[in-house]
Amino acid sequence: MTNPDTVLEMVSHFYKADVSYGTRLAQALHLNLQQIEARAAKL
Repeated sequence: MTNPDTVLEMVSHFYKADVSYGTRLAQALHLNLQQIEARAAKL
């Protein structure tokens, strides 16, 4: 995926489903974990 907003949204869903997996995925993609956590909280 090339759209950064879509990537953040998808990783947020993964994070919400499995925090450990979502965290590892965010780290691997060099994403801001606080953004992921904030988005996941809104789901």
